Amino acid sequence: MTTGKDLYRTIGCPGRQLLDPPCPEERPAPVVDKPKPPAEPPKPVAKPDPCALPPGAVVGDLPPNAKPGQCFARVTRPASFRTETVRKLVKEASKKIENFPALYETVKECVLVKPATTRIEDVPAEYETLKKRVLKKPATTRVVEIPAEYAEVEVKKMVKPATTVTKTVPVDYEREVMVMVEPAKERRVPIPAEYADVPQEVMVCPVAVYWAEVLCDVNATPQKIGEIQQALAKAGYYKGPINGKTDAATTAAVSALQKAEGLVPSGFLDLETLKALGVAAK
Repeated sequence: MTTGKDLYRTIGCPGRQLLDPPCPEERPAPVVDKPKPPAEPPKPVAKPDPCALPPGAVVGDLPPNAKPGQCFARVTRPASFRTETVRKLVKEASKKIENFPALYETVKECVLVKPATTRIEDVPAEYETLKKRVLKKPATTRVVEIPAEYAEVEVKKMVKPATTVTKTVPVDYEREVMVMVEPAKERRVPIPAEYADVPQEVMVCPVAVYWAEVLCDVNATPQKIGEIQQALAKAGYYKGPINGKTDAATTAAVSALQKAEGLVPSGFLDLETLKALGVAAK
């Protein structure tokens, strides 16, 4: 049996206490974050082709079939180049040979200069002086007896007989010789290759020949040429009079505009040039 507070916990939500957790049907539903869709990778932006021909350009040996009011001019776009720094080999890698001579030092060593020999030397006899009594006058017999007379004389008496002595002469050794301390050798020192950054012209676009639609003579009225001169003057390319004539100053201004806008500096009043000037063809 269950009594007390445990009783109310088991009979259902209506009998719950104040501090009891809420019933399951009264609990707020958990908030579940919806998974975000994966972000789409950015689309690659196509780079403009620097060698692309202008719109309306026609490639061919013959001009295209012109409609009434259309004129075409043969345009030669020169090749374009850019300067790149190219690393070129100036001097190939090599090796330098360093020779080290052998090292010698002077040392003294004993060598046979003169062999041992035997030398025979005569040792003379040695004498000494002795005093000896010798008979000077023999005794005689006479009536009167005369005693013998004696005198002291010096005589040499051999004390030690002559002999032969053999002496050994020792061998004589000594001389200076060169002794190698370290043999000769060589060392190969690597020399790295040498490079240099050299500017080099690299062709970006080859020469292109095409037909471009230009302003026809029938449309190149003095009013239209004057309008083009005003647009060129406003853009800062033309400083001459607004006379409605396609003179050298006007052609030079058109070429300067085309070069600044990245167009082919042909000098023709083609549709791309008129579009850059904001002038209508008709």
